[in-house]
Amino acid sequence: MATLPGLPMFGHGQIEGYHEKYGMEYRRAYWEEYPDSQLVQRHQREIFPLLRKRYLFADVENFLLYDFYAPEGHVNENVFAYSNKSGNERGLVIYHNRWADARGWLNASAAYLDKNQGDGVFVQRNLGDGLGLQNNPEVFTIFRDQISGLQYIRNNREIHESGLYIELSAYKYQVFLDFQEVRDNEWGQYAQLNGYLNGRGVPSISEAIKEIFLQPIHYPFRELFNPGMFNWLLINRATLGRADHDHIQITITEAEQKMRHLIREINKLIETQADEELFAEATHRELETTLGLMLLPQKFPEDEKIYHEIVQQIAPESDPAHWSVLFSWVFTHNLGKTISETEDFSERSRSLIDEWLLSKIIAQTISGLDLPADGVQKSLKLLKILVAQQNWAEGLAGNKKSATTLLNTWISNPEIQEYLRINRYEGVLWFNKEALDTLLRGLLAIDLITTLSDPEITIDEMNTRNQRSHKLIKKITMAAKNSDYQVDKLIEAVK
Repeated sequence: MATLPGLPMFGHGQIEGYHEKYGMEYRRAYWEEYPDSQLVQRHQREIFPLLRKRYLFADVENFLLYDFYAPEGHVNENVFAYSNKSGNERGLVIYHNRWADARGWLNASAAYLDKNQGDGVFVQRNLGDGLGLQNNPEVFTIFRDQISGLQYIRNNREIHESGLYIELSAYKYQVFLDFQEVRDNEWGQYAQLNGYLNGRGVPSISEAIKEIFLQPIHYPFRELFNPGMFNWLLINRATLGRADHDHIQITITEAEQKMRHLIREINKLIETQADEELFAEATHRELETTLGLMLLPQKFPEDEKIYHEIVQQIAPESDPAHWSVLFSWVFTHNLGKTISETEDFSERSRSLIDEWLLSKIIAQTISGLDLPADGVQKSLKLLKILVAQQNWAEGLAGNKKSATTLLNTWISNPEIQEYLRINRYEGVLWFNKEALDTLLRGLLAIDLITTLSDPEITIDEMNTRNQRSHKLIKKITMAAKNSDYQVDKLIEAVK
């Protein structure tokens, strides 16, 4: 009703799912019924958006009904397919009205009487003409299914010659809207995507096109980011200090080589000249440091007690999410240096995770560690924060930064606010303490990795900086315990 010409009429209680039917003679309901919430939500999700576009479906001038041809060559009368237009907007509806599966092609419209060609003249139009699409092999049409939200792409010449291939299960339907025509670019990326998808839908065609452009760096990035690699690092991280740790050194060297390959491809793609060796060497040092975090007490025997405390805070052995974030940080936090060597490279590194569509690859890797879906997203959010905040400890020397200054800076950051689930209730700002503990643990860990991996720093300087960072993080952690989950009390407690 919502997508056919004429006036759609809803019976009383139809949306709510009531069983009692009312006529004009009814003064009141005789049955006590309650709305079917799932049915109401389905109307809100699928029907109401179409009713808001009644102008697209209401007229008959551009309405066309199509025959749906099964692979065997006969018309499947149980599939209703029709299109309509209003101005530059187009709509195509396909509905399967039977308890069975249906597949086939729709292209030729049902014959209709064309008043412009004289009396008794019946004509048929193909789908491309019915939708008003250019008959051009260089042009592609992108459209969206209102029901699933997925976008599709088809070549215009193929639409004119063959129509659309559709598969529908029992009583299923598709409503295609938001048609737009695009001419293929000089790299033929729309043609590549059309061939790759082969009729499948994706959440975003524009993002899929971007993925094609970014394939040269996605391939080496996946060499670094894959569940097999991360699982192996997780299992073997405790063996670094043993005499038989050669196998893990081989893996660290492999990661170094993979980083070299990634930087080489980035240089080609964005036409820059980042030093592959510098990135590879930094990866080697930082990954080796990360895998050896459990060995800090042995590295600093004179301060063994303090480093045991640090290890307990930053390196919980039973938390794969924590370790996966640290490994991910090692492989991503320097990416901004491929574009800029300035001090703001940390923010650039953070933005490149989104711009280069790396989040999906990272999330797939972390999810391969058997983390729950919400755990994967939390880890991804934490990673982005740690990349952006990687220089947080700069300025601690000489008391240029205080715990209060840092805490205020972090709490005013939108990404950190979201991660800590900061919210206002009854005039009070609240935060999630578990999230804050995880964030502080990550911040301390990346500062330790940075310091311990610095080839130009002395042991004494390294030790001093490590203890300074630990002292500040410990102060905020203790303040959080006495804050009653309130932001104002937390800030007051660290002063």
